[in-house]
Amino acid sequence: MNMDRYSEQLKNAPISRLGVLLVTAALILSLPTISACGRDQSLLGTWELTSSQEEGYVAGMLFEFSSDGTLYISAGSAPIPSEDQASLRNMQANDRLTYTTTRSGNLRLLLKLDNAETISFSMTYNVEKDRLVITDRDNVQLVFRRVR
Repeated sequence: MNMDRYSEQLKNAPISRLGVLLVTAALILSLPTISACGRDQSLLGTWELTSSQEEGYVAGMLFEFSSDGTLYISAGSAPIPSEDQASLRNMQANDRLTYTTTRSGNLRLLLKLDNAETISFSMTYNVEKDRLVITDRDNVQLVFRRVR
């Protein structure tokens, strides 16, 4: 059997309309899976912090996980001093905070500072209905409720 001859025939064979249709259909059907990689749909939306074991995060703060992978953090209704609120606004204006997730519940935040430095944070998360719990490597937890 001459494999080179068969390989050459396959290379030169025209693709049938059915073949093109099947490949196109397979690509279209896989798009939702491909686009969902890196972002858990259940995490999307705005979450209000209800409980925090971390001093820098105050109940009432809002975390918005957007579909483009950007994470926005704002003071929301939290009793945060005005200078800290200004720092939050400056961070949102000058730096970029993005996130990715895995199906196993890992959450990775990337803070890209305006000086081109990038800081990475790894943690886990769990969404149950309208409740989100984020846990860092030291087992410090942030608990949220879904706002929208």
